Amino acid sequence: MLTIISRYILKTPVTWSYEVSILAYMWTMFFGVGKALQQKEHVVFSLLYDHVSPRKQLIFDILSNLLIVLLIGIALVPSVNSLLQKKMITGVLKIPYTVAFAPLIYMFVNVMIRSIIELRVYVNELIRMMRNPK
Repeated sequence: MLTIISRYILKTPVTWSYEVSILAYMWTMFFGVGKALQQKEHVVFSLLYDHVSPRKQLIFDILSNLLIVLLIGIALVPSVNSLLQKKMITGVLKIPYTVAFAPLIYMFVNVMIRSIIELRVYVNELIRMMRNPK
């Protein structure tokens, strides 16, 4: 709103508002991923998943969480190294990239921890199912 009013009514553009909106969007997205996983509101492709037995669903859940942990584990160290080595700053606000992109690391760690916890729950459930087949 500030940008629109400033540009079109006051005829004086606010240069920093676009950068703030981009950073706010990124931070919201990075922090929101963890919340979506916690609430189990993330996008799921269930075309095959819904049509298999509960045991196979558990196996899918285990494999998907293993894959998430593996891929984020591979990406985490290079991402942290890259972020810490950046000497760049944002164009208008002069915020260091290490600050601007810090929530990315939070997102990686958050998703990895949640996936490990879910993996443990699913493995325990699979073990329970195998001990007590019905």
